[in-house]
Amino acid sequence: MDKINRTGETPNLVVVDRINDPHNFGAIIRSAEVLGAHGIIFSVKESVPITETVIKASAGAVFHLDMCKARNIVDAVRYLTP
Repeated sequence: MDKINRTGETPNLVVVDRINDPHNFGAIIRSAEVLGAHGIIFSVKESVPITETVIKASAGAVFHLDMCKARNIVDAVRYLTP
């Protein structure tokens, strides 16, 4: 997120909650990158972690986005909303 703050851009973030399938999570990450997202906020609770399967399904896009684990999605969004 530091590089976003330095450029002065408004961050374009994707927030996902309770994604249980690693292939779906990878596809979401891949789509987010193509659509110009800067990062993804995902929940720790009841979600698949970033695994080798997620990385493969994302076609490496996971390495081009800022990934942020949140214990509480609602609190994370409230924190980021001005």
